[in-house]
Amino acid sequence: MIFVLARFLRRAPEELSVEDLKALNDEDLMGRFARGDVAAFELLVDRHERPVYRFILRSVREDERAEELAQDVFLRVVNNAARYKPSAKFTTWL
Repeated sequence: MIFVLARFLRRAPEELSVEDLKALNDEDLMGRFARGDVAAFELLVDRHERPVYRFILRSVREDERAEELAQDVFLRVVNNAARYKPSAKFTTWL
């Protein structure tokens, strides 16, 4: 998925340490990603990949299909990052 992120590698916001990034909430991480911080996106994926997968798996009941759909969810996050507005929790938007 990192190759898809290459188009976001314009001027990234001020770099933060991993510890500082982990202290940010999801909405702030998404805002940082929308401004080019790939590490913020990686942390969002780390936080939400399993819950998204499990949510989808309950509906489709096939491991491989659930994995594909979960990847599609995060691809849509990448494609719609510029349109993200923190008017609700990130997980609601996700």
